[in-house]
Amino acid sequence: REMEEYGEPDKKTKKRKTRLRLRGMDRLEARYELIEARREYSDTVRANRAARRAGMSPSRYNRYREDRAEQRRELLQDRRQASSSFLDNASIEGLSTPAQVEQALNRSLTDMATLTSLLIELKKRGAAPWLLQQLQAAGPSKAAIRLARHYLADRTALSRVNAQARQLQQVSTIYGQVTTDPKWEAAGAWSGSLTRGQQQTLTRIEQNLTVQLDDTSLSREVARLVQHYFDAGQQTMGVLGG
Repeated sequence: REMEEYGEPDKKTKKRKTRLRLRGMDRLEARYELIEARREYSDTVRANRAARRAGMSPSRYNRYREDRAEQRRELLQDRRQASSSFLDNASIEGLSTPAQVEQALNRSLTDMATLTSLLIELKKRGAAPWLLQQLQAAGPSKAAIRLARHYLADRTALSRVNAQARQLQQVSTIYGQVTTDPKWEAAGAWSGSLTRGQQQTLTRIEQNLTVQLDDTSLSREVARLVQHYFDAGQQTMGVLGG
């Protein structure tokens, strides 16, 4: 750093003005700081304009932008985790030759692409989130692909499982409300504080299942499930195979 003279000499003092002159790394650092300051100023001006268009104060708009940025980061993280988890279905563990690896990867690619396409189609048909989550959890197994194809081909069956999924959500909500209440673990009797509508929902579902699952239909349902898991050839997890 050094001082340098610039401009025309003063008429009275006959001296020129002086200023600090930066050289080398000091000059480069100052230039970067100036560029960053200009960028921050431009960002502030744009943010203020956007805040006025959105009808918000600058501070509120900044919080809104930060929340949106956090949501985008969380979404990106969720996508990466989902992709990584799905990729785990392609494994070459235990394989010893290039031919075996190629065959296994071709099979995995086919099953993964097929299940992805079926899930997209089921979503378009209005499949319940619960059903989609179960199929996702099962992964690209033969059982999951077969079941997804069945629901795509049978709109009536899809409507029934969607209705059952809604009932599952209703019962789960009631269960969560009751079992997390502090009175649940307290001594003494307690009614559960259910609303009349919630109690009617439980009663209606219980009565419907009692009517539908007589001895004959229950036997058929158990036999169907046993056959399903036998065909899948894997340990059961949730509704489908693991």
